[in-house]
Amino acid sequence: MLQNLLPKEQKKILEREYYVRLATVVAFTLAGAVIVGCVALVPAYMQVAGELRLREATYELHQKDVEDNSSLVQEVSQSSLMLTFLEEKYSQEKLTTLLDEVFKERPSGISITGFSYKRNDSVLALQGIASTRDLVVPFARALEANQYFEEAPVPISNLAKNTNLDFNLSIILEDVKK
Repeated sequence: MLQNLLPKEQKKILEREYYVRLATVVAFTLAGAVIVGCVALVPAYMQVAGELRLREATYELHQKDVEDNSSLVQEVSQSSLMLTFLEEKYSQEKLTTLLDEVFKERPSGISITGFSYKRNDSVLALQGIASTRDLVVPFARALEANQYFEEAPVPISNLAKNTNLDFNLSIILEDVKK
């Protein structure tokens, strides 16, 4: 065993110096570790900052796209309104053409008193008065022979009277079956 040759007071001083040195070494080691950690975090910080700038630039581009899309949506809605207008205009022109064809085929002795047009069903309904019943069937056959009409069936009730006969025709347009 080793004998202790130092007096107690010197021993306490040495022990204090030991703990002070130990605390200093630990403090410097921790400070060094913090500095090394900070230096190691610099590249990660730079990468995150760069990605953040990239995301902000992308966000601004998308904002411009959103603004462009809102103007595009406005243009599409205007185009849709124009299309609706043109579709109605075409429907009116088609109706005018159909009525012109009906009046071309109409023999003298038949007067048209009313009509209705169901665009969705493609049916043109005519009401009229015929001076004799012999005019109604040939008029319906002439309409069927026309390129715009598919069928023009004559209900039997239309042939009840001989003269001044009220009649109704539901003309099926050619577009329905094609």
